[in-house]
Amino acid sequence: MTRIGTTVFACSTAIALCVAGSASAATGGSEPKGFSEYMRLMKDGGSVTGGALLNKSNETGKFSARMISSGSAKLNQGCERVPLACGLYLSDDEAAFDAEQGPFSRALGNYEDYELSNPAAGSLCVVGNLPADCNTHPDPSGAFGCANGLDAGDVLKGIAHDQEPSRGGGAWEILALGSGFSGNSDKYLLPNYFGDTGDLTFPNAAVPVGCQITSPGPAVVGLHLHQPFGSQPGALVTITLKDNSKMEVTVPGIKADGTFLGICCAQEVVKVSSLDLDGLSIGYDDIKFGQVVTACPVTFPPLTLEDVNCGLESIEAKLDDFECANGGGCSVCVSELGALDPKVAHPLEVKRDAACRAKARGQEHTAENIMCAFLSHVDAQEGKSLTPAEAQSLRDCAASGDINVDACK
Repeated sequence: MTRIGTTVFACSTAIALCVAGSASAATGGSEPKGFSEYMRLMKDGGSVTGGALLNKSNETGKFSARMISSGSAKLNQGCERVPLACGLYLSDDEAAFDAEQGPFSRALGNYEDYELSNPAAGSLCVVGNLPADCNTHPDPSGAFGCANGLDAGDVLKGIAHDQEPSRGGGAWEILALGSGFSGNSDKYLLPNYFGDTGDLTFPNAAVPVGCQITSPGPAVVGLHLHQPFGSQPGALVTITLKDNSKMEVTVPGIKADGTFLGICCAQEVVKVSSLDLDGLSIGYDDIKFGQVVTACPVTFPPLTLEDVNCGLESIEAKLDDFECANGGGCSVCVSELGALDPKVAHPLEVKRDAACRAKARGQEHTAENIMCAFLSHVDAQEGKSLTPAEAQSLRDCAASGDINVDACK
């Protein structure tokens, strides 16, 4: 038995199913491990079998940022260090972000804190009919006293919250957590299942309809990243820009009550995606969005040994760094993923590449956790976007790769 506040968990599946006590009825089968299993692990100090969660990594995360897809942005060339496509405001910079890029408020239509969502303090609601936006979103579970997770107008226009992979079939994919659920002082939204990626998008159009705002979408985004039990390795945040440039930011030490990240770019931010490096899930809150008011800060990737040695024996080091930054040099499931439809392969490639980069940094536990999330994604999509043969092929190639996945079974 596991207790968070006044809630007692007695099962080993995703958080909403454990609270409801109806895992088998809701899922019809096996699902990825959820928050109750994590709490049991922390309490007992043991490992988990039969699911995607491993022992919590002892590695301490460090901030890093890099371009992983250039679009029209310029990557480092030779000894020249090129700024990132977006300037960053980190955890201690929220006041500066507000002063330089604000003001932000709900009345101005550019600040969403999810405080109008429906979970009671210490409880939760399931948010159905994704993506979670300005429309009404019924709670399909019937288990938490919520007719709707979100009522119409609870979320501002211009924001939509979703997750990957899509589980379909009435699965409880996104939760609204009430204040005091687990170390949080206010409400926020997060993916229900461990290993899922949380996606934040900003719907807009020249002639807006529904939950869209008038184009262009925001070039400035600030938000709080949440992880109910705190994540030392942190979150892997991928920022997609309008020209398809992609920037990857590792934000260490995600707190239960939120860790701030601000993004200021020269072009429109299309999507912000977050993957927990402990193999759990990352929530969003206090979202601030708009256009650039004050010139963005210039942010360079952290200085590396390769940069210091540039011009000496750095050619090989630079090639290694470039390969790592772009997911190259990773031999796991290359041909198997290459045979899939690109839309199906992409979320799996993101996880595979993140695992390979973690392994290249010597973070073995983190790499194993992310590959377990890769396998959970495969399990969830078997019979949907993946045929049984494709799913088994991906399991086989993951098992034969150089990242240990034995504890995922």
